[in-house]
Amino acid sequence: MAIAFLSQTALAQKAYFEPDPMDPEEMVTLYIDIAQCECQKLVGTDQQLYLWTWMPADPVGAGGNGSWSSSSEAMALTKVEGDKWKFEFIPTELYGKSADEIFASGKLAFLAKMKDGGSGGACELENKTEDIMLDIKRPASPNRKIYSFPIAYITDYSTNDTMKLRGEDVITIIYDNNFEQKSTMLSPDELFLFIRATDNNGVAYKSAQNVGSADNDGSLTKMTNEANRIYSFTFIPDRFFELPEGSTITNFSVNIIKKGYVNSNDAVDGTFNYVYRCDE
Repeated sequence: MAIAFLSQTALAQKAYFEPDPMDPEEMVTLYIDIAQCECQKLVGTDQQLYLWTWMPADPVGAGGNGSWSSSSEAMALTKVEGDKWKFEFIPTELYGKSADEIFASGKLAFLAKMKDGGSGGACELENKTEDIMLDIKRPASPNRKIYSFPIAYITDYSTNDTMKLRGEDVITIIYDNNFEQKSTMLSPDELFLFIRATDNNGVAYKSAQNVGSADNDGSLTKMTNEANRIYSFTFIPDRFFELPEGSTITNFSVNIIKKGYVNSNDAVDGTFNYVYRCDE
């Protein structure tokens, strides 16, 4: 469970969300302090207020935002105290986007308004706050060059992670090359994963014939260069491999290699193992 500690500075902001950084697939609470906003028309109102949002995308389901003159009841804010309001949501469900798409947008854009937002465009004319934008950031690397999103539950400081996930869930493997100490692997152009997995019946699978062929043309395991020497690969293990009906992946391991792999100089040191936990 992620816990967010808010500083006095954060509490004085006109808007923030927690936890921050968020997990787009889990509940997020957005707070808006109307008294801190530049547009002050809603300060002290006893009327119901609503969220109006358009980034990462327009909301889906239950009529979305509704119309400017009649907000959807699904977007009603909950009063906390005074001029402070909140809205609880699961980003992937509200916006109909994947976690990766939400992180790629980089922003949460919204405003607070009355049921009827009014007209005229200016603060003193419309029943709304100004547009507000908050940054959406991926969780920072826990000072490990290989980690996952959602972050795996670490059982020790080795390369074995236990995950409160299932093989049918989306997982992103992230490699932060900024922590790389191997001179032959600094700032690589293209990287690929070699994935080996085992299902609940003990059947083994692999993404290529061997680690040296993981970078073949047309490989499905090429990592995305996210910028700033961070690389990622997102997949659903149960769909990535062709499994018999009723089977599911229970563990997998990854090796990371450069394009044109010849020997161990072209690979990140270590095999990184992920084991699914079965108690939940």
